[in-house]
Amino acid sequence: MERRRLLIVLTIFAFGSCHEYENSVEQQRLFEKRKDQKLDTLVAIFVSNTGSLDLYYLQGPLTLPKDIKMQLSDTLTRDIKVCGNFPKDLVDMTSWNYDPDFAYEVIGKTILADTNNAVGKVPLFYVTQWTKFYYNDHLWGERGDLGTFPERSKMVNNVVKYFKLEGEKVNEVEGLLGKADFHEQNEIGYKIDEEYGSDIDPIATTTLTFTFDSDSIVREKKIEKWEKNGR
Repeated sequence: MERRRLLIVLTIFAFGSCHEYENSVEQQRLFEKRKDQKLDTLVAIFVSNTGSLDLYYLQGPLTLPKDIKMQLSDTLTRDIKVCGNFPKDLVDMTSWNYDPDFAYEVIGKTILADTNNAVGKVPLFYVTQWTKFYYNDHLWGERGDLGTFPERSKMVNNVVKYFKLEGEKVNEVEGLLGKADFHEQNEIGYKIDEEYGSDIDPIATTTLTFTFDSDSIVREKKIEKWEKNGR
């Protein structure tokens, strides 16, 4: 009986660990053909209701060669298909490896206008490197008790690390992270965590703060912590 249980566990682990890739010889050839094209770094998520079979990128920029751009159904679309070194099972809702609470940093190049997609011709992005990290935009904005955001403390370091926010306009930051919890003359902030004692006033807070200039361009981001009476 124990051997059977062990076999079942190992089988589940094996299936859950195997990745599936789309990396044909033709796709490799197209990638090499564009060797003079710079590599792009995108932050992307899987969004099932956009019609995209693969990824929806939140932040780019995405380079579109002229010959590819002319073929796209919508040059402003953020839906992309991916191939190369990215595991396709990570964005397959039927796979053991699928997890909607992860976002991805993908590095690569657009190599083709792909037609195998419900939304028409979209960029086919050949991935050379990728990293997954915990970030879910719905959970980021989900409020808990006392107006707190229970998941933000688990995501904030990833937001700071992977999102390129300095140099962006304030409205672009709010487009990514939602409406800020407070606005000052040259600063916006997002509540990350709050600790409470015996009354309704917090005894400690953590805030993600963005400082911007007179043109509303973000110049600095930082995680700030405050404790009542210095504790």
